Amino acid sequence: MIGKAEAFGDGLGRLAWARDAQVGPPTSCRPTPLPCLDASDPDVIEIPTEAGAEAFDDANAGQTVQVRALTLSSTFRIAPLVTVRGCEGATVDSAGTLWPRGSGAIIEGFEVAGSVVLNKTGSYIVRDNIFADRTSAADASIEARSVDALVSADVEVIVERNRFARVARAVSASTRYDTMTHRVALTVRNNLFVDTDEAVVISEGGLVGEIESAVVHNTFVGFDTAVRYFGVETRPTLAANLFAMGTLGVATDSVYEGANNMSWAVDDPHQVPPFGGTFVTIPEPFVDTAGGDYRLAPDALAIDVYASGDLGEDVVGCPRPVALGGGSPRYDVGAYEAQPE
Repeated sequence: MIGKAEAFGDGLGRLAWARDAQVGPPTSCRPTPLPCLDASDPDVIEIPTEAGAEAFDDANAGQTVQVRALTLSSTFRIAPLVTVRGCEGATVDSAGTLWPRGSGAIIEGFEVAGSVVLNKTGSYIVRDNIFADRTSAADASIEARSVDALVSADVEVIVERNRFARVARAVSASTRYDTMTHRVALTVRNNLFVDTDEAVVISEGGLVGEIESAVVHNTFVGFDTAVRYFGVETRPTLAANLFAMGTLGVATDSVYEGANNMSWAVDDPHQVPPFGGTFVTIPEPFVDTAGGDYRLAPDALAIDVYASGDLGEDVVGCPRPVALGGGSPRYDVGAYEAQPE
């Protein structure tokens, strides 16, 4: 796993721009980590100034539980329709888990060595976090799943604008069992994955298991396998992703749709080519590979490529699409949208 990208630089001590400078790369449009909200707002419940675990579970719909400069080291259940926001270095350590107990939860702004578990019927968003240093492959950093016996679950998850570094398995979607309802709908977009064993794993099991997935506009750097599909019957979408300095881009026993995916310095972009699309091999696309700056260089072939989409922002909150070459705006391939000087 970890080390393919390190040959080109200093690994993901590269996330220092996110942790230490309190800002993103030079063209970041959103502060990283996220700033704290005003704790005097009646819809903001701040930890640790108020009761700990109870605040997560007892918050009302529409409220935000804000974790300021605190490390979470156990399992925290999140009430439905509640946002949990980390700021000022809030951390979920390797023993910690954020686990919504109902639909509508949003998780944002944390540094996470632990995990996020999403297995209850409902819709969830995980955004603007840094997932780092989770070396166990037993569970992914983000688990979207319907695998519990005698319990139906229809789980919809959006994973967006996160950064993953030195994790064994970053995002996983899975189903199991032969009766009841076991469905997962997963969208993974505008994320940066660096030095991972497996970045995205989608595994559909059980007679009634169903997974719908879209993996779009992500940048994968330094991986054993970037995307893996097991037994997926509903054809997955894999589009406008940038794969770099890895071993295998896509491992699959399933048919998948692919459009405008690009690779550089990848041993094998795919075991099986996508249905109705190709992977294009391009020259080095990044501003500063050795320094861990994975924005697109001005002459990168990944700029102004993809016509369709509804993304709005890239991994650091900059607008997309942006037309740099004139004409109608087109999306760039990967997690970053090149911005005008």
